[in-house]
Amino acid sequence: MPVHRLPLKNAALGYARLANPASIGNSPEAMALEQIAEAMTAHPEMIAGEERFDTDVMRAFEGRIVAKAGAEGVQCLGDRESGFGIAIKAEDGNGRAVSVAAIRVLKQLGIWIEKAEADLQKYEIAPVLNMRKEEIGRITADFTLESKQASSL
Repeated sequence: MPVHRLPLKNAALGYARLANPASIGNSPEAMALEQIAEAMTAHPEMIAGEERFDTDVMRAFEGRIVAKAGAEGVQCLGDRESGFGIAIKAEDGNGRAVSVAAIRVLKQLGIWIEKAEADLQKYEIAPVLNMRKEEIGRITADFTLESKQASSL
């Protein structure tokens, strides 16, 4: 399967447009994006399956968030209320830390809702297991987002 390189800012922009199709005007593309977002949030289990971050975050936010993990430790989210697009990439390509980072980003952007806490708590810290499935460490998020002026894309 061909895989195309895409800068993270472009992935975030794509999810911003998916979250807020009106941002590109009244066009056939905007209508298609709206249909895609509606389908994703109405049936999140079709995006990732059961007991997966994408599915659980879309359910917990009751249609406000569109989410999809990608290959090599990529996670994209769009907030349908604010229009924010978020793209996260684990540098080592391992996806086990992206849900931890995604939750931290949602909280720092003020998107987090308290009623999502119980459903998503299991994704906030990722255990590191040895071959015997014993916890030997934990992955936690330790960063603060910086505010930058939005550049025109």
